[in-house]
Amino acid sequence: MTATGSRGAFPTARIGRFLGAPIYVSASWLWFALIVIVLYARILHGIEDSWPVAILFAAGLALLWGLSVLLHELGHVAAARLMKSRVYKVEVGFLGGVTTTSTKDERPSEEFWVSIAGPAVSLALAAPGVIAAFAGSTLSFGLRDSLGVVAGTFTLSNLAVAVFNMLPGLPLDGGRVLVAMLWRGKGDQFAAARTAATVGQGIAIVLLLAIALLAVTGTFGPGGTPLLIAMGIVAVMLWFMARDSRRATVREQRLADQSVSSHIEAAAVVSNDTSVRDALALCDTDRLVVINGGAPTGIATRAALETVPGPIREATRIDVVAQSVGADDVLTEAASMLDVLTRFTHNGTTNFIVTAADGMVIGVVSVESVTSSG
Repeated sequence: MTATGSRGAFPTARIGRFLGAPIYVSASWLWFALIVIVLYARILHGIEDSWPVAILFAAGLALLWGLSVLLHELGHVAAARLMKSRVYKVEVGFLGGVTTTSTKDERPSEEFWVSIAGPAVSLALAAPGVIAAFAGSTLSFGLRDSLGVVAGTFTLSNLAVAVFNMLPGLPLDGGRVLVAMLWRGKGDQFAAARTAATVGQGIAIVLLLAIALLAVTGTFGPGGTPLLIAMGIVAVMLWFMARDSRRATVREQRLADQSVSSHIEAAAVVSNDTSVRDALALCDTDRLVVINGGAPTGIATRAALETVPGPIREATRIDVVAQSVGADDVLTEAASMLDVLTRFTHNGTTNFIVTAADGMVIGVVSVESVTSSG
C-alpha cells in the first residue's frame, strides 16, 4: 500500500535502503511470522512427521511472505522514483507493508502508476506458479510434500495480495487508483479521497457479510473456522483504516486551505558566528534563526541560550547551541499548514523556518500551530 504515513505503536528496525528510501521492519511482523509458523507447522508436521523439519519449512514460508510484501512495496518505491515523487520510507509490519510518499504537487497519473506498481509486482511473483498450473502442472510446480505446500501457498498468497489490494477502496492500492481516476475526472483530490474511503468502508461491510454467510452455510467446514476468523479480523481492520483515511482527508483539506503565513511567529535573525552573549542582547523574541551566508542553518531558543553559563557566553558561538536545520526544515510563505504536518510526520521536525520568495527569513512556524488550526 501507499500512504502519507504515521508513527506506529511498535518499534521498528532499519534494514537498508532502496533507491534512497529507508526500509524498516516493525516488531509487529514477528507476531505475523509466529502465527504463520504455528499454523503451518501443524499442517507440515502431518507431511514430514518431524516437528523440527515442519517448523523449519513454516519459518521459511513466513520469510518468503515477508520478502513478498517487501518486494510489493519496493514496486511502489521504483514507480515513485520514476515519477519523481519523494519516498520517505518503507515499513513492513503485521498487516503487510506501507510505502510513505509525498503527495505534494502530485498528479493523478503519478498517483495511478505508483499505486498500481505494488500489485503488479505481486502478480509477477505469482505468475510462475499460475503459468505452471495452466501448463498442466500445479500451482506448486508439481513439487510434493512440504516444498509443494510452501510453493503453492507462496503462489496463492501473492495472487491474493494482488487481487485484494486492487479492491477500489482506501487504504488499499485499488483505493488510491480510484482516487487517481476520480481526481482526474473531478479535479479535486480531497473529494476523490473521501469517496474512496467511503467505498473502502463499504467493501469491509460486504466482506463481513460474505464471511457471515460462509460461516452459516458451513462452506469451509469445521477446519475453515481459523480462516474465517482471520478474514473477519482483516475486514474489521479494513473498515477502521478506511474510516481513519476519511478523517485524515478531511483534516488534511482543512490544513491545505491554511497558509503558514497566518501562523508565523517572530524570530530574530543572527549570523552563525554571533556569540551567545551578543545573541541574547540582540534577541527580543523567544526564537532565533541562525544564518550562514544568508541561508538559514539553525534555530535556537532564548531558553537554550540562557542555559550556557555566563562566563563562557562570549566565547560560545550560537551555532554550537542552535539546532541544525536542513532543506526540509525550511518553508516558503506560500506553503500550507498541511506541509508542516507532513514534514513533522515524516521527519519529526517541530519548528520550521519560513522564508519569503527571495529567501529572506520571515519567522518561524511550529507544529503546535497545526494542533490549534487542525
